[in-house]
Parts: sequence; structure tokens; C-alpha cells
Amino acid sequence: MRICVFQSAFTKSHQIEEHSPCQDPSKFTDQHSFDHIWVHKGTAKEQIDKAVTGGYDFYFNFMWGQHEDELAGIDACKYLESLGLPSVGLRSKVLERSKNDFYLDARRLGYPRVPGTSNYPLFVKPATSCGSQFVSTKSLCRNREELIESLSTLSEALAPGRAVAGIPTEASSTAPLVDGIPIPDDIVVQEYVSGWDYTVVIVEVGNCPVALTPERYIYPAGFTPYEDFLTFEVKFHPDTRSELLKYEEDPALFTKLQEVALQAFHANRMAGQSWCSVDIRVPRPGYGEPTVLEVNPMPAVFLPPPHWEDRVFRECFPGGHRALINTLIASHMLSLRSDKPAQARVADVYSALSNEYDEQYERCALKNLINILRRVSKRVDFSQGTTLELGSGTGSFGRSLVQLMQHTPPEPDSDSPSETQAPLISSSNPSRSFSISGIELSQGMAEKCQQTGAYDKIYHGAVQAILPTIEPFDHVFSFSVLYFLSPEDFSMTVVRCFQLARKSLVLCIDETTDEYIQKLIDIGASHMVGYNHLADMEKSFCNPVPAGWKLSDKFRRLGWTSPKLGIEVYVTVFCFERSSETEGRA
Repeated sequence: MRICVFQSAFTKSHQIEEHSPCQDPSKFTDQHSFDHIWVHKGTAKEQIDKAVTGGYDFYFNFMWGQHEDELAGIDACKYLESLGLPSVGLRSKVLERSKNDFYLDARRLGYPRVPGTSNYPLFVKPATSCGSQFVSTKSLCRNREELIESLSTLSEALAPGRAVAGIPTEASSTAPLVDGIPIPDDIVVQEYVSGWDYTVVIVEVGNCPVALTPERYIYPAGFTPYEDFLTFEVKFHPDTRSELLKYEEDPALFTKLQEVALQAFHANRMAGQSWCSVDIRVPRPGYGEPTVLEVNPMPAVFLPPPHWEDRVFRECFPGGHRALINTLIASHMLSLRSDKPAQARVADVYSALSNEYDEQYERCALKNLINILRRVSKRVDFSQGTTLELGSGTGSFGRSLVQLMQHTPPEPDSDSPSETQAPLISSSNPSRSFSISGIELSQGMAEKCQQTGAYDKIYHGAVQAILPTIEPFDHVFSFSVLYFLSPEDFSMTVVRCFQLARKSLVLCIDETTDEYIQKLIDIGASHMVGYNHLADMEKSFCNPVPAGWKLSDKFRRLGWTSPKLGIEVYVTVFCFERSSETEGRA
């Protein structure tokens, strides 16, 4: 894809400028090309209009300015959104939400835990700025006199921005009171939480928010944890950094931080916004619960060293930044449902073939599938736990697996499900020590698959749409379905498979050739043209293998022969297994 990246251009002195390097996705992938447009606040509309004439396929929006900043931001985002272009990044409605808006919603919902407003010591900070701007030693107030002084100091610092945004300098008549003092809307006054600082990045995979590995701040020399707090100077001190929390060191804290971050994601109305990072302070053991301080609308990502949140993507997100970029694009396109017509056409082809498909499959692919399954089964114990098949077709995998496990499938269900039934469910065999579920795009194929009796459940729909909506499985298996996915959907699908699979992931990648593709086009079947994802699979997910996984087997076999074209298509089989119970948790 050709991607346009909108950046906020600094035109006047700004406290954060020195610490705001260019976010550059092009440094992290070779799949797409990126052009950067540095947008000025006063000419944003004209610059965006000019950029759009470039005919880009997609847009990344990194314009972050608040109303009080001399930077392109909220208004520019609103205009970009009004054009209806495919994009990810920052959204105006999230940028306009202040910390106070988040706290109000969190208190109304009852989650996550946020600071109160009643008891000293209190903490004073801006309601909209980022990077601990205007936070100083005067922010901590132990009594009313210090609170008055801190409010005065902060109001003086905010005055230039208030003038730019047209914000009143005095609190309104309906402003909340703290110790009898009216607090302006652009200022936060809250109870001070002593603790250690953590950050959790959340990424939407499809419509599913996924909390990644928590990061813990490592403070510079002279900083006393649980006593000192992050000022602007400390946050951007050259020795301040972060480290990834190891699950095995504190499983309860690891899990709790992810849970709290997801609560904050929902409380701040982040659904559909692609990503965020959540700042959490954890008190000394025995002195309180993790407390959310802030939801940042976008992680500090695609940056030069010291990387910050880039580390969690590089080390903990399956496929790293390369897969992240594709996942962001695919998730947004999925929300637009732009590929529904193409999916429907493919589904119709297979539904029309469903009655004769088994006969064709037996001639063209079944023996190859069984041989692959036999080899994989020497490493993967499908006889225990749950298995999910991507693209279950008429159920050849399930029937073969049942036979391989020396079980006899139950009698086929004679009742066909209605067209509106989703997911399709067949009778399960209580004597089995394993269960099989499948995802199938074609209604006709899904009905045939259900009737085999080998499957406990069939989800009807596209794999990239279904995977973000379901719970984990022990094993995930895919044979000759990923071919139909775009490169972006492929990455998102594989990312989600790694997140869902508890024990093993087996992916068979079709090595379709240019000859095969051209012959499909020649016979008028361009709607059946797909992609050879082998190079992307190896580059994104094998070098290196995602954290917590090992590539236990990789081999190449004849996969299938096209019944119409007579062309043989080989597959490369990737068999991944969990390397431990605790490593690489998202």
C-alpha cells in the first residue's frame, strides 16, 4: 500500500518538541511505502486536501495537538475524519476527552480504580497535556495553602494556551469544589497515589482489545520509588526507561495490570480507536490497589531509541511492528466491511460446490491432508483439549482427525440448520477427550461440515472476522484457506491465532504460482485469485518466532491439485508449539 502519514508540525516553541521525534512506520516494515506530510495548524485543511489528491491507499494520523497548542490536532483530525478516508491513528473525539472526562466515567461505571478528590495529599496537573507537562514538585499539595499556590502556579503556566484556545482563566460557576476551591475544567485535582509507575499498551485486533505485556518504569539515580513522582524532568531524564514485566515474577500483578488496563480502555470509550496506552500506579505491597492515572490515546510507537512502547511490540506482539502495521490496517478495514462483496462471491462458489465437493477433494487433496496431519500429530497431541480449524470446508480435517485418533464420529445429524443459525452446532460426543470447532465462510459448506458429526461447533463467517470474537483453543490448524486473505488480513489472522492458541498452531501456506493465478484470470475466475504468503510468513513470524513459541517443524508437501486447472499447488507447513506456560503472554 501507499500510505500517507500526517504529522503535527511545530511552528512555535513547545515544551514537548525536544522529546517528540518523528513517528516513522517505514523504519519497521518493507511491505508498504510511506509519505510524511507535516501539517500546520493554520493550513491543515489545505494541506490535507492536497495530500488526498495523491491517491493514497491508506492514511496514518499522528496529529496530536490540543485546542490550546499551536499544533495541528483536534480540528485537523475532525476534518480528516469528515472525508471518510481509511485511516488509523488519533481520533478527534478521543483527543478532546480530558483526564477529568475519563475519571468521571470511571467513577460512574465503578471501574477502573482512579484517584479520589477528597483527602490530602492532593495532586494538581493539567487535564489535557501529555508527557507530564507542567508537573513539578509544587504539584503535590499537603494542605489548602499548598493547593492554592499550586493552582495559581499551574494557571499561570496554562495562560498562553488558554488564550490560544479561548478558555476562560477562571473556574465556571458550576465547577467542582475541592476543599471549597472551584477547580477549572482544564485542571485535575485528585488524591495523590504513591507507588511505582507501569504502562500497559492495548491494541485492537479486529474488534477485540488485547492488553500486551505490562511495562515498568526504571527511574534514574536519585529517584526514590514510592516517595518521588514523575515530573517532566524525571520522565524525560536520559536514564529513565522501561522494562517488560515478566509473568513468572509476579503472575497476579501481571494479570491484574492487564485487567485494569482493559477496564480503562472501555471506560475511556476507546472501542474502535485502534490502540492506547494506560498509565497505572501500583502502591507499595499492602498499601492499596493499582490505580489508573491516565489513558493515552496512542502508544509512543514507531520511534527511534530508547523506543519506549516500541519494545513491547518488538518483543511481545506476534510478528512485531511489521505485523502490527498490517493488523492496524486490517482491523480498520474490517470495521468498514469493505470486503463483504468479495467474500460473498467466494462463499457462493463453494456453496454451489458443496454437494460434490467431497468427491473432488478426495481426488485432489485428501491424501495430502492426511499425510500432513500424520506428520504433525507426531508432535502435536490433538487427542487432548480443543482444536479450532480455519476454513473447515465440508469437514475433511475433522473426519480425518477423528479417524487418526481412532475414534468413530457420531451419526450425522439429519436436521439441516436454518440459514440464519450462527454458529451452527452439531451434537458432541461426550466420550471424546478432544473437541473440534471450525470456521467456514460458505453456508453450504458449513452445513455439510456440521452433518459429519466430527465438529462440536461451526462458526459461519470469514476467519478474520470470527477470530477476534472467540475464546482461546488448545490447538489451531489451517489448511489452504489463508490463501484468500489479503496481506493485511493474513497478518492480523496469524497474530490472532498466536494469541488464541494455548498449545500449538499449525499453518499450511499455499505456494500458488504466477501461472496458477494467470490461468484463473484467463478462465474468468479472478474472484478466486489469492496470495502466496510464504515470504511474509517467514519474515514476520519465523524471524524471530513470537515470544513464548518455538517452530518445532517446518516442511514442504504437495497440498492439492486444482480440479479445474490441473495445476499442483505445494504448501509449506509451519508447526509452532508453546515453549513454556508463562512466556510470551500478550
